[in-house]
Amino acid sequence: MDSINVSDFDLEKTLKCGQLFRYDKKENSYFISHRDRLFKIRQEKSQLLFSGVDREFISDFFRLNDDYEAIIKSISNDEFMREVIDHNYGMRLMRQDPWEYQLHVFRKKHNSQNQAESFDDFGDIW
Repeated sequence: MDSINVSDFDLEKTLKCGQLFRYDKKENSYFISHRDRLFKIRQEKSQLLFSGVDREFISDFFRLNDDYEAIIKSISNDEFMREVIDHNYGMRLMRQDPWEYQLHVFRKKHNSQNQAESFDDFGDIW
């Protein structure tokens, strides 16, 4: 496994915030499918351990070279935003294929509409 040191990054918060749909957690590692790649990654404190991709891919995909502190400083202009930042500190926007992301958004919306329609079938019970 290859590794890269990180700061101001929380892998679990980043993956579970709803940006990415094609991943699975097994024990303490995540298996992520992106475009034509499948890779394994886990975080141990300030180190990311991964296989299946190179360091450049990880840095780009998780935007590890973005100036996180400058971004946080630019958006922490009121109490509400400071609370949101504190709660989600370390979460990063991921650099994904726009088409793949849009497809997943449509799929999620479609699935939630189907679920809502199935609830309507039980309207008399509620």
